[in-house]
Amino acid sequence: MVVELRCGDPATRVLDAAEETSADLVALAWHQQLGAGRAEVVRRAVAEGRFPVLLVPVAQGSVADRGSTGR
Repeated sequence: MVVELRCGDPATRVLDAAEETSADLVALAWHQQLGAGRAEVVRRAVAEGRFPVLLVPVAQGSVADRGSTGR
């Protein structure tokens, strides 16, 4: 398993890291909300990536949810 730490635009960094490491799969946690200003990483990974994407639903109020909102 490889863990990559990068700075910058999240969607671009995910795409770059997956390409550079020849990822077999990219797993992304998301809130299942595709409204304006939401899910940019998910949208770009699915549209532009050359790798399978596993979308893992995150429930409201979960640990991952609190971490993403700074609560």
